[in-house]
Amino acid sequence: MNSEFLLREMIRQGKVDIISCTGANLEEDVMNLVAHSHYKRVPNYRDLTPQQEWELLENHYNRVTDTCIPEEEAFRRLQKHLVKQWKDAEGKRRTLFPA
Repeated sequence: MNSEFLLREMIRQGKVDIISCTGANLEEDVMNLVAHSHYKRVPNYRDLTPQQEWELLENHYNRVTDTCIPEEEAFRRLQKHLVKQWKDAEGKRRTLFPA
C-alpha cells in the first residue's frame, strides 16, 4: 500500500486535520503533473562529473537529486499562465503570493 493511498484514507476517516508542505514540494507536484513523461532519471546522480552536470544544464534539464526536470516542458509551459495571472492581479491592484 503506498503512502498516497494511506493519506487519502486517513483524510476520509477524519484522522487528518491539516497537511503542511513546503513550496518546493508543491512546485514539484505541479511540475510532475505537467511534464512527468519528459523527466529524465539519473540513478547514479551522486557519481556525475562536473562535465556531466554541465551537459544536463546545457540541455535545459534542472537536476533535483536523481530526477532532471525539463525546463521547456515544465517551467516554460507554466510560466506564461502564471505571468498572466500575476499581470491580471496587478492590473486590478490585487496582491498574490508567488505560489
